[in-house]
Amino acid sequence: MADVRIISNRDEVLRRTKDAIMVGLEAVGLQAEGDAKFLCAVDTGLLRNSITHGTSGEPINHSYSDDAGEQSGNISTVIGTADDKEVYIGTNVEYAPYVEYGTSRTQAQPFLRRAFEENKETYAKIIAKALKGIE
Repeated sequence: MADVRIISNRDEVLRRTKDAIMVGLEAVGLQAEGDAKFLCAVDTGLLRNSITHGTSGEPINHSYSDDAGEQSGNISTVIGTADDKEVYIGTNVEYAPYVEYGTSRTQAQPFLRRAFEENKETYAKIIAKALKGIE
């Protein structure tokens, strides 16, 4: 009678899955950053050039609160979440919330929220492609 050995690759599969998720989120961040820069209103180029992304649950800044009517000058939006990790795009330019959300005197010119809304299917495909690469 032959001996049967069961070998668990669970830890390796989990590690590779987490690595693939981080690769996918970074790729989504780069894509979203480019999408937001393309959609951003340009006067001097400062706002467009300040748009960046962050991953691994470290937001660029969450201090904007439109519910309370406060505009702090730093805004970011969550683009994707996977395995408790997130990717954000945002900017720290002082007048960014006024461009994104508008004021009583100017119409909103959303670039962060619009980048997400117009490209969310693309971002989902990027994550799916990263996960398919697990072998």
